[in-house]
Amino acid sequence: NYTGFLTGTYDTDFFGNGQAYFELLATRRKSQQNGNRQFIIDYPIGSPLILAENGGLFAPAPRSVGGGIGVRVFGDYGIYDSHQTQDFVKLSGGFRGDLPFLPTWRYDAYAAKSWSDGTYSFEQILSDRIAQSLDVVQLEDDEGNPIPGAFECAITAGNCVPAPAISNAIIAGQARTAASAWFDYVTEDVVGNTKFREWTANLTLDGPLFRLRGGDAQAVVGMEYRKSRINDVPSDDAQRNNLYFFTSAPITKGWDSVWEAFTELEFPILRNVPFAEALTINVSGRYTDYKSYGSDTTYKIG
Repeated sequence: NYTGFLTGTYDTDFFGNGQAYFELLATRRKSQQNGNRQFIIDYPIGSPLILAENGGLFAPAPRSVGGGIGVRVFGDYGIYDSHQTQDFVKLSGGFRGDLPFLPTWRYDAYAAKSWSDGTYSFEQILSDRIAQSLDVVQLEDDEGNPIPGAFECAITAGNCVPAPAISNAIIAGQARTAASAWFDYVTEDVVGNTKFREWTANLTLDGPLFRLRGGDAQAVVGMEYRKSRINDVPSDDAQRNNLYFFTSAPITKGWDSVWEAFTELEFPILRNVPFAEALTINVSGRYTDYKSYGSDTTYKIG
């Protein structure tokens, strides 16, 4: 985590000895996790990658109409990495002071904008590549005889690397080392990005109302406006459901805004008298009006 913070104030003689102020906050968070997952390899019926000479266990069945799974290998992918980088910047400022026409009351006018940008990446197997790599033909010599262990992709577009034939190493989950070129072809770091923006404006007034036995009754009133916007864009492969045995997601995009009015009242009834060190009544309420779903009120009495 990296954090930078800057704040400043400037006193004036304007509008009730007003004070201008600002704050700048910037952070960067980088995180990384290791995980482990299963690597399922579905060799199609009739694939030459299912070798009869492999101990006689896996013989290529005749190709059938519509294909199907000839042998399913529950292998081990091994350790895979996930990375995230999150940048956040918030700039805020305002003007505060005494109300000229009501000196016992104070005002605070405040505005802020924040930017949040996140990038997330993780290793994934791509469905279209693994399907292409499992559709292979066996190479032949000049005399038309099959070359043992020599295969190429039936569709060679995209520098396709043929999947490895079934072997003890593949069954044992050693695809990363036993067939590194193929493993690198069917896996890739998929990267997504999330952007979030928020704008805030606030006006707050506070001061005494009248005198009670326990002290001055106090009040706070204010209004606030907030607008938020999000745009989360997963990788192209995630959007088109091309992550092999892994969940996918479309773009998440939208915005919302809210107006709020709020107040809080405090009444110190008694203080430092027999049986009452402090007896105070507190009342607060808030009215919210969201663009997305309408308005509501909340309150508290204590």
